[in-house]
Amino acid sequence: MTNYLEQYKQIHSKADWFGSGACFYLEEVCAIIDYLRPKTVLDYGCGKGRVGFFMTHAVNCGSIGVEYDEKLIKDAEKNLLSYSGRRDKMHFVCENAESYVVGNASCFYFFNPFSVKILFSVLGRIYDSYYENPRKMLLFFYYALDSYRTDLLNEVNLKFE
Repeated sequence: MTNYLEQYKQIHSKADWFGSGACFYLEEVCAIIDYLRPKTVLDYGCGKGRVGFFMTHAVNCGSIGVEYDEKLIKDAEKNLLSYSGRRDKMHFVCENAESYVVGNASCFYFFNPFSVKILFSVLGRIYDSYYENPRKMLLFFYYALDSYRTDLLNEVNLKFE
């Protein structure tokens, strides 16, 4: 298996773009989604774009970062300009997660981005996308709130593996 973490560290060793975050967790996510070969990873609450950059490089998929904070989107776009990888596969959108149209994404990443109410509204959009185009989908929650875990475990439309 390719050591994505080492590749990522080499490429970005001099870039302090993203703030804190656990690269080892992203490496584990890459190992899980590698078999799915998603065309697009949708990152809710993308911040400065760390997940999108990592996934685009490690799994060679497209990424869409959805962020509500205009300043963070500007930072993500600035990071994209200095990125040496496949810029054409990365996009950032300044939009409310509840109104963002999911499209054909098959992998979704949540970094504890919002309230449970908003989360379930976003899940509704993901379900709508699934019913329009059935496909295997993966959802990842990093630093999930306890309330997320409790409510998600009771969500009948999700299967936990």
